[in-house]
Parts: sequence; structure tokens; C-alpha cells
Amino acid sequence: MLNSNYIGRNEKYAERSESVMKEAKRINDEMTVLLMQLVAQYQIKMAGIVLKSYFVRCWKITEDVAAAYVRLYFKKYFPKELDRYMKHLKRAS
Repeated sequence: MLNSNYIGRNEKYAERSESVMKEAKRINDEMTVLLMQLVAQYQIKMAGIVLKSYFVRCWKITEDVAAAYVRLYFKKYFPKELDRYMKHLKRAS
């Protein structure tokens, strides 16, 4: 879900989407708690899949924009965990 190729392809969407993400839309509390639990258990990939599905289904946006939102969300709220996960992916490759 969050491998380096995935992030590179969606770089252009991330830049455009950052301002859009600051709109009035909010992630509900249950989703936030679920994401925090998954990240605490080091289930970063699963948290990304869940969050992307939430964006697509609840916010009615395209998958490309949702993928950019996922990246921005993890960069903003879980930067340490995202960096650790990305290092793990690079070592595994």
C-alpha cells in the first residue's frame, strides 16, 4: 500500500490534495481510533488500506485522490511510524 513506487506515482496528487484535505470534511472518531490501534500494532499497510477505502466510500472521491490523502494523513499524524515502515520496505527490497 505505501511502498516507494506507490508514493512516487501519487506525488502530483499529494501536492494538489493538501489544500483540499483542509476542507470541512473530518474523519469520524471511530475511524481515528481504529487507525491509531492499527498503527500501534505496526499494521501500517492495513491502516492505509482501511483509510483509503474510507475516503473512497464515505467522501466519494477517486482512488488516486484517496491514495494521496492517505499519504498526507500518515505524513501528518504518524510521521515516525511511516518513516520506520518505509525503511523496512527499502530493506526488504
